[in-house]
Amino acid sequence: MRIFVVEDEERVACSLQALLLDAGHTPLVVPCVDLALDRFVATPPDAVLLSLHYYFPGMSGFDFLQRERVRESNVPIITLSASPTESEARESLRLGALDNVGKEVSPDLLRGVLAYLELHATGDRVGGTGTGPERRRSPRPELAGPVRVAEGNGAEWQGDCVNLSTFGIKIRSRRPIAPRDVAKLLVPSPNGAPALELLALRVRRDPDGDCFRFVSLSETAFRSLSEVVRAQTKAV
Repeated sequence: MRIFVVEDEERVACSLQALLLDAGHTPLVVPCVDLALDRFVATPPDAVLLSLHYYFPGMSGFDFLQRERVRESNVPIITLSASPTESEARESLRLGALDNVGKEVSPDLLRGVLAYLELHATGDRVGGTGTGPERRRSPRPELAGPVRVAEGNGAEWQGDCVNLSTFGIKIRSRRPIAPRDVAKLLVPSPNGAPALELLALRVRRDPDGDCFRFVSLSETAFRSLSEVVRAQTKAV
């Protein structure tokens, strides 16, 4: 894939460029949003990694997301933040981004995010539901215990976990949930460890539950999820 990397920090841009090249993609590093928009209009890429840096000369990453040409293109975009926050992640998703991740995340986490980006860019549909691609990059064991769901509108309820991976969860819901709604989940951990608090996007409904994709995963959350999945996999 031909991927724009809109990033003005040379160290971060070089790291992303190397990771994309290693994955077989063609990265084009663009140091500011204004130039990225010009190139986007001239020759749209297959996907974009977009820094939300507020101190770009000219437009910010959020300005880029709001441009009509960008929104109408359906080119998948992952936003990047030096210190991701929940409000920043929610705003990125509201404006059409697929995900918002930190610039300092591990290569393993970033590869998983890029795999999802690639599925979206190529139009691959895993599962055949027609509601969007799904990342299946790890085992999906059953998880004991209820999952607490806090919706963006303030509603809270509990559901039962059907299965879990490091990138998503299926919950047997006790009330209907709108697609593309961002919720905060409290996912139980084994051995009495504190529950994991995670942002998730509801992507589709299966006969046995609602499928959520975790968004704006921190490195700490990703490691904790990996440990939970490994523990549950050994137990089954």
